[in-house]
Amino acid sequence: LPPPSLISKILDSFYTCSGTLFYICTREQSFELFRSLYWSDCQRTKPALAEICAIAAVGCQYDADGVSNEHRRAFFDTAKIYIDDVVEMSELRAMRLYALCGMYSIMDKRIAAWSYVAAGLKIAQSMGLHKREDEKKLFLENERISWRKNWRTLKFLESWLVGTIGRIPDADHNATPDSIDLNTSVATDIVENGNRAPKPMVVDVDVMQSELGKIGFIATDIVRNVYAAEKVSIKLIDENMAKLEKWHRELPQYMRFGRVLDENTDQGSRRSIMLIHLTFLGATMLLTRRILTVLVLKPKGEVWDEKAHGGTKQEAIHYMGVCIQAAENVARIVGCLYDEQGLFKRCWMIMYVSINQTFNSLALMLFHVVQKRRHKRPIEEYMEHTRFASKCVKVLLFCSTHDNLAHAYLQTFAPYAQFFNFSEDLDLQNVSRELSKYSPKAGDVNSSPVATRGDSPPTIEGLVS
Repeated sequence: LPPPSLISKILDSFYTCSGTLFYICTREQSFELFRSLYWSDCQRTKPALAEICAIAAVGCQYDADGVSNEHRRAFFDTAKIYIDDVVEMSELRAMRLYALCGMYSIMDKRIAAWSYVAAGLKIAQSMGLHKREDEKKLFLENERISWRKNWRTLKFLESWLVGTIGRIPDADHNATPDSIDLNTSVATDIVENGNRAPKPMVVDVDVMQSELGKIGFIATDIVRNVYAAEKVSIKLIDENMAKLEKWHRELPQYMRFGRVLDENTDQGSRRSIMLIHLTFLGATMLLTRRILTVLVLKPKGEVWDEKAHGGTKQEAIHYMGVCIQAAENVARIVGCLYDEQGLFKRCWMIMYVSINQTFNSLALMLFHVVQKRRHKRPIEEYMEHTRFASKCVKVLLFCSTHDNLAHAYLQTFAPYAQFFNFSEDLDLQNVSRELSKYSPKAGDVNSSPVATRGDSPPTIEGLVS
């Protein structure tokens, strides 16, 4: 067994970070697992060892420098070895073990993540956990709630995989954004003398988990409906945008974008809410990016075909603006997380939002800058977007020391380093200098298509691709 002090430290990390947004089990339940392994009067079991190691494998991602890769892999390998023992003891406990293995595999960029998540969802559906009511009468009333939370975690992991690798699962008509709600509690702001108190705020963890699950459902639908279509349709974008706007409109007050940025919530909850907004903004960019590419790549002088695109060119330009604004807000949030040291270099969830979403935001910000410069617009018109882009570069630089994907993204953008070095701003000059170091060497098989265009200047089309 690993030292108990190490496990205790990692469990604290897990519940400080992942445990806020993704329900696996309560702190008390994890302590019972811990006690069963380390207290002399208890009998050790393989299932308990598997579960505690799976939690530790995910939790140690938040301390990339303090926990060795050997420990991290050993935790995960131990959990895998005893999966069958957990299944034999309890399929429901196996379901949450599959969720943890899926989370770890996502962080490690393993395709096996899909299999773990699918296995967990199969168990959940066989138990009817995807339905609001216990039609099979398998659970006591309060008992079922916690297992439905595990199903909700698995559904979000599935949506993450859909948005990342584009693999679309079969539609589950019994599972909808509304079925995510457990109706166990209501979140409210503290009220003093009839007015909302500026702080602290009452943050309901279950509500946060529920809202994250809902936006995951919507993102999956966007991939399933919008990206499956051969041609982009503004009508289809309208329908899915209405779902996003409804989700945003119905958020509790303390989860609104403006409230999050004004530091009125405690640090842990504030960061979790930021990540929920990043997921929402990522879904917005995913939805509107296709129409942006249509506008950019359309040959000059070609007449806009309203029938083919399901709407007017003005509507397409509107959604192009929505896409750019979403990218701006991503840069604002990841910039806040970076400044507050709220990023973790190996954490899978942070990596998703701070690397993948940052990549998308950076591409869109530089697209905007390149457009302005190509048309010789005044520097004032694109300075702010250059600063947004520089925030994104800083996040990728931070993550690249432990993550090859962030390193590859920096290689992709290295040809655009020159666009940060056009003023006396020392911070932008430093960003330009650091980014230029990632220019891939000739013959580098890992270099990106954009970064290997020879001596050709970087183009808008390159950014779009």
